Amino acid sequence: MKNVIDISKIKNRYSYEEYMNLSEELVEQKRTTGLSQSESLIEYTKLNYFRMTRVDKTMVVKNDVKELIESIDEKKYWILITEAWCGDAAQIVPIIGRLAELNKNIELMIILRDENTELMDKYLTNGARSIPMLISLNKNFEEEWHWGPRPRPAQAMVIENKETQALSFDEIKKQVQLWYAEDKTNTTQLEILKKINQAAFNSLSESIKEIKSKTVEA
Repeated sequence: MKNVIDISKIKNRYSYEEYMNLSEELVEQKRTTGLSQSESLIEYTKLNYFRMTRVDKTMVVKNDVKELIESIDEKKYWILITEAWCGDAAQIVPIIGRLAELNKNIELMIILRDENTELMDKYLTNGARSIPMLISLNKNFEEEWHWGPRPRPAQAMVIENKETQALSFDEIKKQVQLWYAEDKTNTTQLEILKKINQAAFNSLSESIKEIKSKTVEA
């Protein structure tokens, strides 16, 4: 049975443009999203806004990714769970936003983790509410795939450091951000491409099974 998401339960959804405007307002007001308004999280929010604007301006969509997304001919809902203080999200949100803009059939809903814990808790990473998390739904609000909280190479860096404790928390964050800068959004784009292709293959396989089943019954 497919996982169906009740989007009526989602609180305060934002388009990509609205989320960028929210982030700018938070910087101006020296605030952040979520329950904690600590100085460190507020400073991260400011840094992340500039990271997002840089990625948005410099990102180049890969041709094969562009062609695939533009070819989507059915309604899709992309739910992106994030928070303004999250460093990984600052690198990912603009990628997802730019990709969603390529096709009017894709409706992107950016939502905040701490306002939507019921949904977030369905997509834990090793028991943690790690973000960002992207969930793709079909026209019937059934989950087709999900991705997150970071590209596999970056995730491997984080997991390895948890095991070895070779770097401090701040140092591993710096190393991951350097990886994002060097990667130039390419790995994230390709991982999303793979998810979309796999979902299309699964959908085709299910259709073939249904046809065969009906043929046998007849």
